[in-house]
Amino acid sequence: MDIYQYIDTNSSEGQDILNLFFIAFNKYTGKADKNQAFTPDHITEFMCRLTEVDRTKRVLDITCGSGSFLVQAMVKALADCSRGKTEDEAKVLQEIVKKEHIYGIENEEKAYGLSTTNIKPYKAGCITVALGGSLGSSYLQVEDFYTSQNVSVLEFEDGISNATKLFITTCIMNESKYKYFPFGRELNTHIRTDFGFTLPIQRKTDGTPIIDKALKYSPKGYIPDWQWMDNYIKSLPYGDRI
Repeated sequence: MDIYQYIDTNSSEGQDILNLFFIAFNKYTGKADKNQAFTPDHITEFMCRLTEVDRTKRVLDITCGSGSFLVQAMVKALADCSRGKTEDEAKVLQEIVKKEHIYGIENEEKAYGLSTTNIKPYKAGCITVALGGSLGSSYLQVEDFYTSQNVSVLEFEDGISNATKLFITTCIMNESKYKYFPFGRELNTHIRTDFGFTLPIQRKTDGTPIIDKALKYSPKGYIPDWQWMDNYIKSLPYGDRI
């Protein structure tokens, strides 16, 4: 807060103060040299001018590091949104730039301090399913998290336990492993169309299914037996530790 007053947030020079701190302090972390080279601001600014970055361009840095190129590109594009536009028009264009025009990839998770675009926040308790790459990998998220468009997120109504959700993740991985993975098929085109799996359903004392006329969970009116799934997972070795 003591230095914030000296930062010109409206500058089009694209100098990212967090990036400057990261580069400076990274030298004193005591970790082994990873051959990291951080590009100075005047180089990133020159490259953005050379490539004529403006609000119409999409920028991808496939080894973004601390994100200095992305910051410079975004600042240039946001500044261009205001040229010849009203304040309201500029805001609309700037939102488009932030959401659709700046992309970065980095393998070293401690190297960067920026969020990539097209990332959405979710609350704890969801199940994530990989649509490509680690095909069908399914995990229960026990903390709030962010994810991108290549991951499908299953959200649940209140009252469904984590044990039940772990049962469902196993079903998802088992189904995708044998139906999609051996053929190199991605789930992108199937997750919302023909991808499915069976779950235990609620039954009457005589064994016949309980039918939900509203067809909330199944076209046939079957209702998942959430409690049975919860009990099953907790009956497994170490299930009491969930």
